[in-house]
Formats: sequence, C-alpha cells, structure tokens
Amino acid sequence: MRLTRAVGKVRPFGAGRYRRELTNGRTTTAMQIGDRPDGAYEVDGLLLPKDEIAGEGGAMFVTPRVGLALSYAFQRSQHQTRQTLQIGVGF
Repeated sequence: MRLTRAVGKVRPFGAGRYRRELTNGRTTTAMQIGDRPDGAYEVDGLLLPKDEIAGEGGAMFVTPRVGLALSYAFQRSQHQTRQTLQIGVGF
C-alpha cells in the first residue's frame, strides 16, 4: 500500500508491503549436462524466506524549477535485512 500527498511544496509519502510464500521454501532443479547418465545433477539454491516485510517513507520538496526527494527504505526477511537511503533530484 502506498500513501502520498500529490499537491503542495512538501509531498510526504509512505509505503508498506507484506509477502508470505506459499511454498516449502526449497529451490531445487534438475540439470543434465551432456547425454550420459553421469551428467544428471540436482542443484539446490538458497531457501526462499517464508515471510517478508518492506517499507519506505520520505518526502519530496518541489519548487517551480527543481524537485528534491529524500527517502528511506527497509526490507526484512528470515535471513536478510536491507536498508537504503535515497536522494533524488528532478528538473
């Protein structure tokens, strides 16, 4: 869900997301290298996280000639956390 103010010189915004995987989290695939029987492999990838939550908030400052945006975003899952600070300029 994203909420934003679309008018005015200061335009705050915020967004949030929750995702739940409906699988067991395994990422396995079968591979065949060549035509011989000894070229068959099963490859396991990283597990998918069961739950993931993300959010973003910030503000855009608008003048007649230029716009400046500052935002902070985070993403959290079972084995990983990310945080981002973004600065944007528009003209």
